[in-house]
Amino acid sequence: MAEADKKEAAKDGAEAAAPPSKMKALLPYMVGGVVSVGLGLTAAIVTAPAPVEPEVIVEKEEPPPTPLDTFLPPKKIALPQLIANLADTGQAVSGKFVLILEIRAKDVDTENLVVAACAKGGDFAAAIRDSLITLMSGKQSTELKTPRGKELLKLEILDQLKPILFADPANGAITGLFFDDFLVQ
Repeated sequence: MAEADKKEAAKDGAEAAAPPSKMKALLPYMVGGVVSVGLGLTAAIVTAPAPVEPEVIVEKEEPPPTPLDTFLPPKKIALPQLIANLADTGQAVSGKFVLILEIRAKDVDTENLVVAACAKGGDFAAAIRDSLITLMSGKQSTELKTPRGKELLKLEILDQLKPILFADPANGAITGLFFDDFLVQ
């Protein structure tokens, strides 16, 4: 009889097994929708551009004029050729140098005066030659053959010529020095 009860209970259970409720049937779709909306919102937040800050335009003030701004445009002056014995020991080494100076003067009269004074036989020609020969005769050829040695020589020449050409810096300045000919042998 136990078997008959079990069969009857199974029959009642099969009849009692009703279709799932609509809520249970819709649950997977609802979960999927909520997840989709959440992912969409997260993506929108993460990829949203940063807020645009208003661009602030600052007017730049012109820098104050430098002393060179008050001078005339640069003028190049070729100095006469200079031949000097160098300070190498044990052998006679000489150098031939032709220099070009770039100057800026405060006015045309000062510029013309400096150009005339630097020319051969000019007022500064003897002082310039003496200064350069004294400087060169203290140098060794090994120093002058390197690029660094040439740059140092340029700086030393500028230091020597500034007080000769422009005793008063308000009258002008030497803004460049170039070797037009540089031979050491």
